[in-house]
Amino acid sequence: LANNGGPTMTNALLPGSPAINAGNTATSPNTDQRGAARVGTADIGAFEVNTSANLSAQLPDGVVQTPYSYTVVHDRGAFTYSLTGGALPSGISLSTNGAIVSIRGTPTVIGAFTFSITATDGTNSFVTDYSLTILPPADGAPPATTITGRPSAYTNSRNATITFTGSDDVTPAGSLSFEGKLDTGNFSPVTSPVTLTGLGEGSHTYQVRARDGSGNVDPTPASVSWTVDATPPTIAIGAPSRTLANASSTVTYLVTYSDANLTGSSLTASNVTLNKTGTANAIVTVDNGSASTRLVTLSGLTGDGTLGISIAANTASDLAGNFAPGAGPSATFTVDTTP
Repeated sequence: LANNGGPTMTNALLPGSPAINAGNTATSPNTDQRGAARVGTADIGAFEVNTSANLSAQLPDGVVQTPYSYTVVHDRGAFTYSLTGGALPSGISLSTNGAIVSIRGTPTVIGAFTFSITATDGTNSFVTDYSLTILPPADGAPPATTITGRPSAYTNSRNATITFTGSDDVTPAGSLSFEGKLDTGNFSPVTSPVTLTGLGEGSHTYQVRARDGSGNVDPTPASVSWTVDATPPTIAIGAPSRTLANASSTVTYLVTYSDANLTGSSLTASNVTLNKTGTANAIVTVDNGSASTRLVTLSGLTGDGTLGISIAANTASDLAGNFAPGAGPSATFTVDTTP
């Protein structure tokens, strides 16, 4: 007697014993006294003859989306092989050709996998537990970052929204992380979109860079620059070209617009209001001038009194969309057309 497993001491059947496979499987339990599953016709004895051995092996690592092949050659004769536990990585399959067992395919998922392959000839069985790890591909290339939405180059808003995305040869775009910074600040984690508020007037630069799953960082962050200009152009009306005028006189006012980002002026006679006293009156004309100056001319003077001018709002604008306010009343001059 010997301890062959189970609750009692038993005698092992010897090779070639007539008791091997001599039982009635239909009336036998599914397992022997040790709890071992039947591997063929039931034996007449305390336990099922089974030379099975549970072995384990670590297979070479594979790389996702890269063809994998590993071959095991057994010397156990006419055995059949099958997957009896665990699961192969998606994309990997088991194939057999006699004593040659092949584990091959192109894995599509990353992770650690365990599975069991059983070799059996109907009487004896051998189980090998395998471990296989599928790794991400080697990733030495940094990701790229792209800004997809930005403020206008010139804006009168002190707020800005910036959107961005990234791409990488390994890490999916949705799994990239990002770091951003404004002007001379430090990079810190951000997600798209980034909303900036309370910006001061002047130029600003925002940079953003992607980081992939291997820690590689875009060495050339995407960058966008713009100017916040919330100040409208100023307008100034110069002094009249003379302080006393008669019917034959022509009097001019130089109107000057100032703004670092001035785009031009649109002043016409319809934007000029005459400020009159007494019976004084005049004809108003405006020359084309330049983007920053216009010359208002008063001619055809009639009556007696004083004249001056005022300028309506919105006669000039800048790149940020700010419009000049109105101006006036100007200094006046005296009109005396009475002989």
